[in-house]
Amino acid sequence: MPRDDLWDALTACLPSVTTRAAFYEEARRVEWTIDTTGFMWAQSMAASADEGPDNTSVVSMTGRTRYWPSMLAPRARARAYRTLATAITAYLANPPARKPPRTGGDYFRTWNGQEWTVEAPPA
Repeated sequence: MPRDDLWDALTACLPSVTTRAAFYEEARRVEWTIDTTGFMWAQSMAASADEGPDNTSVVSMTGRTRYWPSMLAPRARARAYRTLATAITAYLANPPARKPPRTGGDYFRTWNGQEWTVEAPPA
């Protein structure tokens, strides 16, 4: 599968785990933060569509605790990974007839319920 197709799947499925993210289009990388709870610090997450062997591509995902380790942090990251991986698998099983538009550029974007936008959400 071409890297761009996997990037389309990743960006289309990202709202399953976050509504605000920093997109790095040329690198095909996205970064976001899992929100904190009463028992967990913020988790910095990143995912990218990378070139694999034999004209394939893979999704790489990393995560780390921003401040102080928490017993719940690994579970939160694992849950985000499972959710995103499941959404990407479902997307690739039935890709849409029309591909999502490419916005280009490195921007912080917000999901407005229909698309990723660089405009700030209404206050």
